[in-house]
Amino acid sequence: MFIKASESLVQLHRLFEWQGPSDHIPLASKFSLPSELEDFKRVSIVIGSDVETQFVEQLIGGIRGIRLKTPTTIAEVDAMAQAVADIFSKAWSDNATEKRITRRSEPWWNDTCSETLLQYWDDKTPENWSTFHKATRIYIGE
Repeated sequence: MFIKASESLVQLHRLFEWQGPSDHIPLASKFSLPSELEDFKRVSIVIGSDVETQFVEQLIGGIRGIRLKTPTTIAEVDAMAQAVADIFSKAWSDNATEKRITRRSEPWWNDTCSETLLQYWDDKTPENWSTFHKATRIYIGE
């Protein structure tokens, strides 16, 4: 159940007041989502892509470049851990790309797709279905 953070304690209290047999355990989690999903972005590397290969090769080259002296002090362990973290961070920032997450499942959806779908919904004719299908195929590259 998704509720406003300001109402979370009230709703949780109501769940505990409920007097009926149930095999459900109420769970509460405090997190919030912005109302505009268009603000969401994610950074990723496509699995199996050339970019992934470059990322792995950059990691291997960077790790091979670390002095392989066995650390004997806490400071040396920290320094080696930081060197590895820096290699991963640089390889990630060099190769990962930012993708925008949209409200629609596919970013190619546009006004033409919406208009042709509405025309089809109006009369459900095969001609309008064909027009809608052609409009969407244009944008997804079929």
